[in-house]
Amino acid sequence: MMKAVPGRSLKYDQNHKAFEKMEESGDLAAYKGQHIAFVDGTLVGNEPDEETLIRQVIQRYPKKGAFIHYVLKDGEEEEPPVRIPHPRRIIREQV
Repeated sequence: MMKAVPGRSLKYDQNHKAFEKMEESGDLAAYKGQHIAFVDGTLVGNEPDEETLIRQVIQRYPKKGAFIHYVLKDGEEEEPPVRIPHPRRIIREQV
């Protein structure tokens, strides 16, 4: 069973584990130079343009958080992953 880490949700951990599993198996090679998105531990989209992918994920999964990561091309340096919180959290933070 997964343990909660302060500041991270179990859904984030589930999505991050799915990414790591693909990374370990070599399945990410097909997505080099693209941003990929995971929701509920499943790869749900890929796009070269991060903003386009974020819009697609929010449109398809408006009530879910997502894990989005850029898959490096050969020779590129790593960027940190992006976490999109549940929309309800964003609304509460703005109040």
